[in-house]
Amino acid sequence: MKPVASAHVNEAIRLMSQGQSTRETAQQLGISQKTASRIYAANKENMPVNRGGRPRKLGNETVEFLKVNLKRGVFKSAVDAKKAADHILPGTVSVTTVRRRLQEAGLIARKMIKRPALKRAHIEGRLQFVHKYKEWTLEDWRRVVWSDECKINRFCSDGIRWVWDDDPKRLNTRSVKGTVKFGGGSVVVWSCMSWHGPGYIALIDETLDSRLYIQILQEDLMMSVQEWEMAKDEFVFQHDNDPKHTAKVTKTYLESVGLTEDNGRLLSWPAQSPDLNPIEHLWSYLKRQLGSKYDQPPKSCWELWQRIAKEWYAIPPQIC
Repeated sequence: MKPVASAHVNEAIRLMSQGQSTRETAQQLGISQKTASRIYAANKENMPVNRGGRPRKLGNETVEFLKVNLKRGVFKSAVDAKKAADHILPGTVSVTTVRRRLQEAGLIARKMIKRPALKRAHIEGRLQFVHKYKEWTLEDWRRVVWSDECKINRFCSDGIRWVWDDDPKRLNTRSVKGTVKFGGGSVVVWSCMSWHGPGYIALIDETLDSRLYIQILQEDLMMSVQEWEMAKDEFVFQHDNDPKHTAKVTKTYLESVGLTEDNGRLLSWPAQSPDLNPIEHLWSYLKRQLGSKYDQPPKSCWELWQRIAKEWYAIPPQIC
C-alpha cells in the first residue's frame, strides 16, 4: 500500500472534520476514496457523526449570528431574522425553520410587556421621585391619598373570568365569554384610596374639565378624608400630570386649601408613571369583582354604575 503524505492526512482530517464526505475529500486531495475512508476510520473519534438526512440549511454560525442580533434588538422578529438569513445563504429558508433553530439555540419567543413609553426626561423624573421620598416612613405613606380616573366598559374587556375544566381546549357555553363588535358603552369614574380604605367614587357623566375636577376635589375628596377621620391639614394628596390637574385654575384651588408641593402636601408626581400609582391595582381588583360576581352583563350603563358603586364600597381596607 502506497503511503500517504502526512500533509494529505492532516488536510483530509481537517476537511472531514468540517463535514465533508470521504468522497469529496478524496476528489479534492487527489487520493482514492478508500484511502480517505481509512483516514476517517483511524480518526473517527474526532470526526462529526453523520446522522443522515438532508444537511441543515441554517448552519451553526448563521444561527449564532441571528441569535446575537435578535438579543441586541437589531432584528425585531423571526421574520426579520429570516430575511437576513436569505441574504446570507445561497438559498432561502422558511420562518418556521428559523424559529425552530432559534429555539434549539436557547431563545424563547414571548409577548412584549406593555409599559409606559419613557423618554430620558421621564426616567430622570422617576429617579428624582425616588430620591425625594426614599426616606419616608410607613407613617408618612399612611397619610397619602391616591387618586385617578378609570373607564370601565359595559362589555368584554374588563375583568378576567376563569373556568375549570379537564380539557383546556374544549369550548362550550361555560368557557366562552361573549363579546360585541362595537357599542355597549362605558362608564368613567373618579375615586381615591388611602391606607384606611376606598374613598368616595364619582360618576363622570360629562366632559371632565378643570371646573368639574375642582368640584370633585371639593366634594368627594374632602368627604373621603372626613370619612377616614384624617386631619384636613395633614393628609398628602396625589394625582397625575393630566392637563386638567395641572391647569392654572386647578393649581389656584389646591393652593387655597394648602395642597402644594412646597409645603409637602402634594406628591411631586413624575410624568408617564401610572404604573407607580397603587390605585391602578385597586381598579384591577374592582374589574375582577365585576367580572366574577355577575353572570350577565349589565343591561345599561346606569346598571353598570350601580354595580361599580356596590363593589367599590365593599372593598375592605386590607386590600387597600
